[in-house]
Amino acid sequence: MRTLRLRGVLLTLAAAVVLAGPAFGADSLLDSLKKGTPDLKSAGVLTFGPEGILFVGDPQAATIYAIDTGDRTAPTKHDRPKVEGLDEKLASMLGIEAKQLALNDLAVNPISGNTYLALARGKGPDAKAAIARVDPAGKVTEFMLKDVPMAKVTIPNASEKSRKEAITQMAYVKGRLFVAGLSNEEFASTLRSIAFPFKDADKGTSVEIFRLRTPARRWSSSPSRTSNRVRRSRARRSPSWAT
Repeated sequence: MRTLRLRGVLLTLAAAVVLAGPAFGADSLLDSLKKGTPDLKSAGVLTFGPEGILFVGDPQAATIYAIDTGDRTAPTKHDRPKVEGLDEKLASMLGIEAKQLALNDLAVNPISGNTYLALARGKGPDAKAAIARVDPAGKVTEFMLKDVPMAKVTIPNASEKSRKEAITQMAYVKGRLFVAGLSNEEFASTLRSIAFPFKDADKGTSVEIFRLRTPARRWSSSPSRTSNRVRRSRARRSPSWAT
């Protein structure tokens, strides 16, 4: 329940802005991005900002990347893609077996309707990260990260004990990226508001959850992570994957 509440906050913030209507000009957010190759240690949560900019959370490195996908063409059809044997196709594309593949998150580009997937080649902290793209026709391709316009920001005081949960949710709202995750503070659940274009990430605000227990009242802080149930629910609202 606490996880759903925190996720609801981020979704409510995200609903306040319309991302599908990019306006390009001299002050385009794309101007803040410089060509480079993201050194992804992991590919965790994803979310889109304006102008086809994809935010990629890298919890292992406690870093968030903003990447220009160059994906700004509106789709001719608005059907939800259906991909038969998605796991096998993704694994084959990455040169691994399907059982070695981990799908960490997905996000749909509101401009093009293309779906982006955060993947890991293998299990554990040493698994190599990858990003895949599925178009509305169901075509699966790897989104190459070499020499792309990008920017990055490091999350200060990210959790060392639960590094995978250093970045658990993100939502872009009117020039700010809201980031939930765990820190090293006593109340570990933290919500940060980071200005974009990136400069520095603030220390964040601890999310303290009050619970009434019998016979005493106690403070507690729970990891602001997405449960498997929430992820499955999110996947059902996203493109249909048939395996």
